[in-house]
Amino acid sequence: ARKRALQSVSKNSPWLLSSLKEISRSFPFVQKVRGIGYLLAVELDSEETTKKVAQLCLQMGLLTTPFLFHTTALRLYPALTMPRPLLENALSILHKAFLLARV
Repeated sequence: ARKRALQSVSKNSPWLLSSLKEISRSFPFVQKVRGIGYLLAVELDSEETTKKVAQLCLQMGLLTTPFLFHTTALRLYPALTMPRPLLENALSILHKAFLLARV
């Protein structure tokens, strides 16, 4: 099971980071997207925006949190065993949260 999880992360992580960057391009409040493997961060323009996006994500079923010492960065850390369709759903939720936060 561990080997399968690592293979999944190895296969999906480049796609996940690329997709996250693509989604973020149309939102000026997104300052930077970074990550390695399934440890990802989206840096936003303010603590207020970060809290708003995190709350919207939570309301739609996606758990994400600001970093403790970098409160304008949102952490995304999917389970290593998460299949691609669920990763796609997480990105969809984040995109919707970005749209709602922009208003």
